[in-house]
Amino acid sequence: IGLWDIRTKREIRHFSTMNLSAASPPARFSPDGRLLLIRSPNRRLCLIEANSGLELRCVQDTPGLSTFTAFSPAGDAIISLANFPTASGSYEATIRVWDSKTGTEVHSFKIPDYTQGAVSPVGQVIALRTWHSTRLYNWKTGDMVGELFPGVGGAPIVFFSPDGRWLAIGSPKGTSIFDTSTGQEKWKFSAFSTVIDAKFSPDGQFVLTTDFGGVTSVWDFSTGKQVCAFASFNDG
Repeated sequence: IGLWDIRTKREIRHFSTMNLSAASPPARFSPDGRLLLIRSPNRRLCLIEANSGLELRCVQDTPGLSTFTAFSPAGDAIISLANFPTASGSYEATIRVWDSKTGTEVHSFKIPDYTQGAVSPVGQVIALRTWHSTRLYNWKTGDMVGELFPGVGGAPIVFFSPDGRWLAIGSPKGTSIFDTSTGQEKWKFSAFSTVIDAKFSPDGQFVLTTDFGGVTSVWDFSTGKQVCAFASFNDG
């Protein structure tokens, strides 16, 4: 993992990630940008001071296939999800929560298999995409607080709006936008092929979606209409 200065385009620091699989979660910045959360080769989650590269503390992560890590909105907790095979041949996941200041585990609970997760930037909600639905949990208590149904299948994409109310979910034919407070679908943005990414703009006024064919579309959130689209090509 490289830490780069975007103004000079130079690498400031490099962190070894030997023996990590492609499914390992990416490094995460804390909300204030001071810390990096990195999963080390020995399955530890380590907090690194971004400016100095100093390792502050590490916690021992679950030995399963950890595919998601995140900070809480306030940066006071670390959240990790890992999938485990069961005797029946299916998978179940474990959510673990640590105090980021002390490294003490404060909570853990089990949930059904998931494919992708997102932590709301407001409150204590985590969204977990499964094959059949997207479930909303309170990551502090482990209680399920809602379930959304964008359709069976679709891309494993979940992304919250800046205010935490709206959730973009990969659906079989594009991207669905749900109101997490009511469970109702507000918009469905179509795509030419499977959507591989979806993001809200920082002000929440637009949604960007990118499909497997390389088309990125910009949608007006207030009207649900496409504003423009960009196509990228890999053949030069």
